Amino acid sequence: MKGAYQRMSSSPNAQLTPEAAGSGSTASDVGKEHKRRAVGSGLWNVLHAGGTTGLNTLFGVLLIIGLPPSEVGIYNYAGGVVALGAAMMTTGFDSFVVRRILQDEQKAPQVLASALVLREALAAFALMMAIGLVLTSGSLTVAMAAVVMTSALFLRALETPSLWFLAHLRSRTPTIVVVSASAVLFCVKVISLFTFGELWILIALFVLEAGVCGVSICLTYRRVSGLPFFVSPSWADIRHMLKEAWPLMVAGGADQFASKVGMFFLQAVHGSAYVAVYSAAVRFTELAAMLPVVFMTSTLPLLVKFSQGDSGVYQRYLQKSYDRAFWLGVLAGLLLWVAGSIVITVIFGDDYRESITVLAITSCGAPFLFMGAIYTKWTVTEGHYRVLLTRYFCGAVAATTVAFLVVDRWGPVGAGVAWLSAIVVGTYLSTLVDRRSWKAAGQMSKAFVWPIRVTIAFLRDRLSKQG
Repeated sequence: MKGAYQRMSSSPNAQLTPEAAGSGSTASDVGKEHKRRAVGSGLWNVLHAGGTTGLNTLFGVLLIIGLPPSEVGIYNYAGGVVALGAAMMTTGFDSFVVRRILQDEQKAPQVLASALVLREALAAFALMMAIGLVLTSGSLTVAMAAVVMTSALFLRALETPSLWFLAHLRSRTPTIVVVSASAVLFCVKVISLFTFGELWILIALFVLEAGVCGVSICLTYRRVSGLPFFVSPSWADIRHMLKEAWPLMVAGGADQFASKVGMFFLQAVHGSAYVAVYSAAVRFTELAAMLPVVFMTSTLPLLVKFSQGDSGVYQRYLQKSYDRAFWLGVLAGLLLWVAGSIVITVIFGDDYRESITVLAITSCGAPFLFMGAIYTKWTVTEGHYRVLLTRYFCGAVAATTVAFLVVDRWGPVGAGVAWLSAIVVGTYLSTLVDRRSWKAAGQMSKAFVWPIRVTIAFLRDRLSKQG
């Protein structure tokens, strides 16, 4: 074991110091190298999230082509239940794990084991929650599909050692492992879809993919670090993780519930075929939702830097970020609706014609998705985690209320309205609830009229020069 730790200290994982970097290196050089690695690791994290989400979205589109609407609805409903559980299982305590690993490398195996136990416990909670939720689905097939797919969370928990790579700014390794495994399984699923066209084979491959990714991460961690994985957990660490993470865990669950509650109502009232119509539109919206993640990650270092300096500069930077985010979202939403409408009309066919209307509604949420990325960055930078919880709770309440009122009458269109209400209320209107977010409310409001503000500023500048 001691030899393993000695290998660690001489590996790229070790913290950079002037001595480690070389006799000619300075603290400034080490800082620049650390920043470069931090940015690179962050970009690999974006690729990880974007790659897996992109493959899932693309497969969801192909699913519409290869299966009848009722089976597409079953698969997407079950996937929504899984996403709800996954949000609660993976959100919140990553920063605690990373800090503990960096504080004492020798305790990394115990910290990871504690995180794994907690994630497995949360997966069990998610499974029980799924069982309770699918009782409203009105279909035994839908219920069975949701429970089987939710069981994949137990295997996804095995990806916990990826946090060790995150702590050492080596996200490249788990990203390559997971995205490669997902790409291979994506090809297998596509071949199976168009060869057999059997729903339950695709569900089995979904679970298999989770297992392959989880086991691959464990083996990679063992090979690269030389550290053991299966050790006794620390119950004190587990308690600290829960204490620190519960607001973000609940917020993550509320966020997913808000975005999925319209679909849950739709399944209960109208059945799987209507869920398929709704899901066809949401698949395109998911593509737009990936863009704010890239936007957020690329500008986060600047936000942190400005937050530590002059307050006026910091607020001006936030305003400029909201301005750009809103109007980039307007452009993205417009392009999404045009491109998605063409695909739905040409490829999906008459069964999904109503999806165009749903897509027009959900595309209106793109500007708020983009601003929401800035708002999330601000709350995390300032440490206002309760504000984040308030945001997602308000969105969930709004979406549930709207879904209850309109899904029965409007079907998939009503579910789209419920999704839009979650985004608008969660991102914008919820800022009025807490005094700490009132300034963000004003900045978002000013972003709506950014072209007018730019025009007025331009005219004032011209008039001042003429005077």
